[in-house]
Amino acid sequence: MSNTPRIDKFQETRTKYNEVLAKYADRTAKKFYGIDGDAYGPAGSLSVKTKHLMGLSTSMVLRCDDCILYHLIECHKAGATSEEIQ
Repeated sequence: MSNTPRIDKFQETRTKYNEVLAKYADRTAKKFYGIDGDAYGPAGSLSVKTKHLMGLSTSMVLRCDDCILYHLIECHKAGATSEEIQ
């Protein structure tokens, strides 16, 4: 767990939604949501860090607060520095 209540709450909510998705979504919906894991995974020419930095910038343009927070968390996990994020 992190030291930030907002991040903890976000991750808790995301986990719950993923559990609901796993339980009730049909195969097509699960495949659609699986794209995220494939897109941001280690395969391909770009690093996971670069992919999440790109996702962060896209999320900022779209002004999606949940997406911004998700990509900030993932950028941190991937080792992005504050300078890279800026």
